[in-house]
Amino acid sequence: MASVRPYPRSKRQPCWELDYYDPITKKRVREYFYGVNRKLAESIRKRKEAEITMIRYGIIDHPNQMSDLLLSEAIAKFNKQKKIQGLKERTLSSYSVSLSQLLLVLGDIPISKIKKSHKSLLLEYFTLRLNTSSVNHRMRCIRVLFHFLVENEYLPKLPFKISKLKQDKQLPKFLTPDQIELIFEQVKEPDLLAFYRVLEHTGMRRSEVKLAVIDGEYIRVTGKNRKERLIKVPDLVKKDLLLAKKTGYSLDWANAKFKQYANNVGFDATLHYLRHTFALRKLVETGDVYKVKLLLGHSSVVITEIYLQFPMEYLRKVFGKNIKNRQ
Repeated sequence: MASVRPYPRSKRQPCWELDYYDPITKKRVREYFYGVNRKLAESIRKRKEAEITMIRYGIIDHPNQMSDLLLSEAIAKFNKQKKIQGLKERTLSSYSVSLSQLLLVLGDIPISKIKKSHKSLLLEYFTLRLNTSSVNHRMRCIRVLFHFLVENEYLPKLPFKISKLKQDKQLPKFLTPDQIELIFEQVKEPDLLAFYRVLEHTGMRRSEVKLAVIDGEYIRVTGKNRKERLIKVPDLVKKDLLLAKKTGYSLDWANAKFKQYANNVGFDATLHYLRHTFALRKLVETGDVYKVKLLLGHSSVVITEIYLQFPMEYLRKVFGKNIKNRQ
């Protein structure tokens, strides 16, 4: 009635494909379970066969009534729904990493057995390996899973409350015009340099470049949640965008190369520093944090207000000369 086999297309972590005939929809179904071994995969297969048998004999009406749904099965159902929703591959990968670590820490237990005490286990595991921001991200992914299970009646209530850990407030890291010039002087690949310049002049997230299009005097950017915004740029940046969109480099590789170039001239920097730099420069140009919020595509001006921690007099000294040259 049901079979499992290794899924060969999964390169990052072990994956098993569960293949069965759904007696409710009358269709063949394939589900994928990441981060499980052969023994667990076989256990999942046996459980699915038991579920199908009970549905056929009228013992239960639908799978949700199986109160001891295993964590690996719950994650598989969650991943399937997120794929149907059309989330970006990067987002799906982020969920996959976080939830595979949840499975690693708790084991493949029935979801009804998840308790408040498991929260401290997860926090201990994550805080020993990750910074506070990354811990919050992992726990946020787990919270989304729990809400999915409650909304779909796999769980009667949330196993435990997940709150954001407090982070030390730090000033956004940016690059001065001279530092950017030193870094860019090292870049020999024309398309990679064009990619970097586009980020510097638009403040785009690196993942947004591929979907950006030229619209007259502006670049139309599609950001998070498919929200669009317009950024006015000079003709040179439009040419850079056309060249940058043709690059075959991965975003991670481009970021790693940028880090390397920065280290070569004595700086620690990532591509996201260019976004912060753009934001601060625009804050000096406009003096309006709300306009900066629109340019960056932030969901709330509260996020953008982090740049107000810098005294305006200080920012004018850093970017004032550079802004005059641009004008």
